[in-house]
Amino acid sequence: VNEFDKAGLTPLAAETVRPFRVAESPVQFECRVRQVIELGSGGGAGNLVLCEVQRLHVAEAVLDSEGRIDIHKLDLVGRWGGPYYVRAHGEAIFALQRPTAKPALGIDGLPDWLLAHPELTGRELAALAGAERLPTPEELAAYRAAHPQATGTTAELRQVLATEGSWSALLHALSTR
Repeated sequence: VNEFDKAGLTPLAAETVRPFRVAESPVQFECRVRQVIELGSGGGAGNLVLCEVQRLHVAEAVLDSEGRIDIHKLDLVGRWGGPYYVRAHGEAIFALQRPTAKPALGIDGLPDWLLAHPELTGRELAALAGAERLPTPEELAAYRAAHPQATGTTAELRQVLATEGSWSALLHALSTR
């Protein structure tokens, strides 16, 4: 069975490998298989295929003004299990703060009480792990003095994460709970 015919897609010759590329795809990789790792033998088991990219093709239509891929111009689809797929667009796409000059704290640098906080999502913890450092006691005191109305409610915590994104504001919101 020709999968291109069945899917209604157009085969496009690759430049460095034998398998065809999919002409309709805005980003195409030409890869050589380096290792196949079997992940089991029962139902639903699969293989992990490690490849080396030989060539990358990117349609100009998905590039931004600086020549980088603009993920908002892609219509990405991810494979879940069974009959399920997921489309990545709109609010499903988010960015994590990345420090530019110094290394981030990382998850290991977050205090245990924060990691165990029942109200924080993995996405929120990842955003906090991107900070370069924890706030100093003086920064926390200054925030508390400037925001005496802060109550530390879950709604306030979410607002702080969504707008200010500052460690001092977040830790104050959490510490007043």
